[in-house]
Amino acid sequence: MICPSKGRPILIQSRNVLPLLGALFIAACASAPASDAPSAAPELAEAEADLHGNHGGHGGPNKPGQPYPTKDPKALKLREQRVREIYENLVYPKPIGILTGATSVDHLFERESVKGRVTPVGQFPDFSAVVEYFYALAVTPGSIVDGVSFRSLLSGDDQVSIAIDIHFCRSPDGVCDPDVPNSATSQTLTQVGFFRFNKQNRVISMDLNILNLGKASDPPNDPAVHAAAIGQLCTALTVAHIEPTTGAVVNSGTCTSYFDSADDFPSGFPLGAGAFQNCMAFMQSIPYGTWDRANSNTVTCRQLHTILTAVDPDMHCPHTSADGGGACIDFSYASYYEESF
Repeated sequence: MICPSKGRPILIQSRNVLPLLGALFIAACASAPASDAPSAAPELAEAEADLHGNHGGHGGPNKPGQPYPTKDPKALKLREQRVREIYENLVYPKPIGILTGATSVDHLFERESVKGRVTPVGQFPDFSAVVEYFYALAVTPGSIVDGVSFRSLLSGDDQVSIAIDIHFCRSPDGVCDPDVPNSATSQTLTQVGFFRFNKQNRVISMDLNILNLGKASDPPNDPAVHAAAIGQLCTALTVAHIEPTTGAVVNSGTCTSYFDSADDFPSGFPLGAGAFQNCMAFMQSIPYGTWDRANSNTVTCRQLHTILTAVDPDMHCPHTSADGGGACIDFSYASYYEESF
């Protein structure tokens, strides 16, 4: 990591702060088109056909957004296969195909109603947000997923529960040993939780937890390290960023207009010479934060959403801004219980 000199912008080239949510900007490659994906085994296709009818569950009409319990072993096997596919798609370069639209995941997630919560990261309220969580955060210039390993995968009624190790490689050449959980150039994060399915056998919600994320990913509590990270963050937002699917440097920020006027900040905020200086001053005025509370009014939360601004600036630029856009704000403990997934 290179530290900025006296507030000068620098472009992120590597990430040591956060391998999973990895960094703040996405790498590149092409992926096989959707037509190249293997089809489900005949018995699983049959299970899906059964599920679309009135077999193995409650029968009768069922809206796409409603959970659908079943005891049909073929249907449950198909649901497990789909969760397995969600995670296997994290392995580089598969996320690039998904982000570019070359590979479809419509058969995995119910487009009209899927939503999710990933603690301690935040909530993802729709199809685009869920896809971005999984795949835009899986590849960055400094980190890629190079392996996944299921600790458990169990299905019953309308749910599939998981415990999975996700291996991130930070080696400059992109080559690590997935069998070595943690090293100077690699890291493993463990995710647990469950997915809920509808009658159409697609995911309609997920409630997941990343274990020990703060311990794994928080940088040293060192002002110089924090200043370097803020410099990289504000460079991407206001000066230059890396295009998600090609890895090319784009000589413009993803969210410059959110940091270039007095209207973007609280009353009395001292404006600097430009958007970059304003961004630096604002980020230095709020808590740096921890990945144990990534959904909070902190720099850490804005690091997460800065990754996603290169994919969907309309959705995520407000989250990086001074008011947090309803995402990077301080949530109460009780808010966890106000919505179910």
